[in-house]
Amino acid sequence: MSHPDVYVIGDAAAVEIPGAGASRMSCAVGMPIAAHAADVINARAAGRTATAFRFRYLIQCVSLGRRDGVIQTVRHDDSPLDLVLTGRVAAWVKEQVCRFTLGSLRLERRRPGTYLWPKGSARSSAAQVPSRAGR
Repeated sequence: MSHPDVYVIGDAAAVEIPGAGASRMSCAVGMPIAAHAADVINARAAGRTATAFRFRYLIQCVSLGRRDGVIQTVRHDDSPLDLVLTGRVAAWVKEQVCRFTLGSLRLERRRPGTYLWPKGSARSSAAQVPSRAGR
């Protein structure tokens, strides 16, 4: 960390994910990184030690228009699993992901600290970048 007081967040930010290496540039990690950065800033401002960033991948989504898409299930480290959804079913799943994202942002605006994301095991994150404590 050459500049510990600089925080980079969003789709283009990359952080180390325990057991997975550097995160991929995606919305799947963008919001968790942003929420984690807010938690780190709040913890440091309050004189508390921030917890380690924890995250696990679940799926990769590709939207191919309103009625087509591809959903690939993945392991926690983003390596592919056998289950793949395509076509309208995949487009529907991708739409639900987008709706969940918007709903999460609305809820977070009304009740800060409510945003949750999939996390990896605690033991794999012991020496990593500072996450939402207890979430």
